[in-house]
Amino acid sequence: MSKLKSFFVVLLAFSALLMAGSANAQYAAIMIDAENGNVLHEVNATRPWYPASLTKVMTLYMTFEALSTGRIRLHDSMTASHHASRQPQSKLGLRAGERLTVEEAILALVTRSANDAAVVLAEHLGRTEEWFAAQMTPKPVNGHAHTRFMNATGLPNNFQVTTSRDLAVLAWKIMQNFQTIIRILPAMAFTSKAVNLTESTSLLHATPARKG
Repeated sequence: MSKLKSFFVVLLAFSALLMAGSANAQYAAIMIDAENGNVLHEVNATRPWYPASLTKVMTLYMTFEALSTGRIRLHDSMTASHHASRQPQSKLGLRAGERLTVEEAILALVTRSANDAAVVLAEHLGRTEEWFAAQMTPKPVNGHAHTRFMNATGLPNNFQVTTSRDLAVLAWKIMQNFQTIIRILPAMAFTSKAVNLTESTSLLHATPARKG
């Protein structure tokens, strides 16, 4: 088993808990083997809580799926809507009518957790964020009975809940199903609106051959 891959999955689950806050449980955790998906350790892993920005993991899953089937391409140009431009921080600060590519939007989600970029992707794939969110909930992975998505960003919504198990499995599915796409992500830098955006997480900088 790759310790680095396992670390990625565990980090995702714990980060979600730290960032989101629990809906019903005070503590939850899960560790899975990234090679085969077996659960190695779990505590309250099926208790519901609010995913916050980890919702964007599902937004990325659906984007990667559309790329893998040829429905969209990395260099496709997308236009920011008025709705996308009005998203709160964290964001790129896109104005209505401003354009960016699918690749730029993906990197904005990964490096900045950009809400406006998430909405641009959602509207590009589903015409409206509401329709896109409706596709997010039945889409995922086997066993996601406790997850319900209401938007593409993770902005507050009392009906948007998930579990640490569901998100860990989702992260594992991304690693298993979209390895070709994931290999391009270490670029982790791009220029948008004349602003250079770079990955700056010190933990990832300090981890050789990092993933995730």
